[in-house]
Amino acid sequence: MSSRNGRERSPNPRYPKRRRVICIATEGKNDEPEYFSHLQSLLKDYHFNIKSCDHKSDVSHVLKRIESLIKTSDACDYWAIFDTDEQIDQIKKYLPQFEEKNIKAGISNPCFEVWLLNHFTNSTKHFRDSQECKKTWKSLNKSVSMITLLEIDTAIRNCQNHTLPIPDESQTTIHSLVQSILTQRSS
Repeated sequence: MSSRNGRERSPNPRYPKRRRVICIATEGKNDEPEYFSHLQSLLKDYHFNIKSCDHKSDVSHVLKRIESLIKTSDACDYWAIFDTDEQIDQIKKYLPQFEEKNIKAGISNPCFEVWLLNHFTNSTKHFRDSQECKKTWKSLNKSVSMITLLEIDTAIRNCQNHTLPIPDESQTTIHSLVQSILTQRSS
């Protein structure tokens, strides 16, 4: 915006640019909130309202948590982050409710650490269970705080072939959610 003398004016400091608000309900209490808090620190124009379900990994608890956020927030997006954890039937039951309420579901099979692994390696390994996946993540000696936007781009690329609504084997759909943020950010 230019002033009368033709110089560019800076935006009014009394009205700073409003940050986009995204509400996220996670079943996990540690890695998922830590990851999205870190992502928020990288993307200053976003604010993530992150609520964990305090180790209640049942999909219905994640749905209830995000529904309570919808009632109390004016966010632009709502996400539910959960693992398959042997609850495929329950996910199939509740997934239509997430879609009906315009809640984006980020599902990892077997656990969220599949997404974390893909930041540093193109993980195609099939994990027997969450414990094996978490052990592999720990063996990398990496932490969420080490993740940069470059590693996020790497993870998105590594997960491009994970396209099923409920991921098969050792896959995740978190990449589509994170990619949507990065796409909105650049537009």
